[in-house]
Amino acid sequence: MKLIKSISFLVLITIPFILNSCSNEPIDPTLDLTAGNSSYYVKFKMDGVQKTYTTTQASFMNVGPMGTALIVGIEGLNSMNLHVMDQSVTVIGEGTYPLQWTNVGCEFTEGTANYSSDYQDFTTSSGNIVIVEKNTTNKTVKGTFNFVGKNTNMTQTRNFTEGEFFVRYE
Repeated sequence: MKLIKSISFLVLITIPFILNSCSNEPIDPTLDLTAGNSSYYVKFKMDGVQKTYTTTQASFMNVGPMGTALIVGIEGLNSMNLHVMDQSVTVIGEGTYPLQWTNVGCEFTEGTANYSSDYQDFTTSSGNIVIVEKNTTNKTVKGTFNFVGKNTNMTQTRNFTEGEFFVRYE
């Protein structure tokens, strides 16, 4: 079951990157990208230590009758992935999405270690993803998140608090 969930999640994560990889969109001239500075970010505290990722990607799409949102922040080999899938709507919008097995979740990857809000025993961390603002004119989304992540063997726990994101979507 975990393998099927992982494969499905990876497919959903890679689709936006594949679709956007061929685009030659000009860089927004209002952004200050000097010395790695970016207006877009995914940031959070992991066990009290601040992490900020400025390489970001987000997408909103319909998968069948279901709305789906994917938000990714990457820094080197580390990444934070947030996903929201809601069968009751065709487009994900502003709102609070409590973490729910396979439908709403967070996953942090640090090198080869993964810490997920969905646990091997088919339970899910408490926490949520909140979309505070979805600006369809500027194609940006802003929000917050928090969760307790466990590694695949459920032998280590990481607390993710004060999570925030402000990313551009396609």
